[in-house]
Amino acid sequence: MKRKGLSERHIARRLGVSRNTVRKYIEHGGYPERVRSETHRASMLDRFRGNISGWLEEDMGYKATLIYDRLRPMGFTGSYEIVKRAVHAIKAGQQLPTPGKGREGG
Repeated sequence: MKRKGLSERHIARRLGVSRNTVRKYIEHGGYPERVRSETHRASMLDRFRGNISGWLEEDMGYKATLIYDRLRPMGFTGSYEIVKRAVHAIKAGQQLPTPGKGREGG
C-alpha cells in the first residue's frame, strides 16, 4: 500500500491499526518475524501427575470430573479444564502435556 503512494495514516485508517503498527511493518519490509523464547513454565498439575497416572492405570474408565474431585482435597487449585485435557491425553495414549507446550504453557 505504501508502494502505491498511500500515506501511513491512510493505511492505518484503512486497516484499522495504529500508525505505529503500519510504520513497524514498513520498516521491517513486511510482517516482522516473532522470536519466541522457549519458556518452561511449571504446570499446576506437576505435583499431581503421578496420582493422575496411577488412578488411570487402576481404571481407564475414570472420568476427569472424578479425578478433579480427588485432586481438590489434595491441594490442587487449578481448573477442571486443565485436568480434563490431561486425562484426555492419557486416555488417547499420549503423555501428560509438558509444561511450556500446548495451551497451558505458552
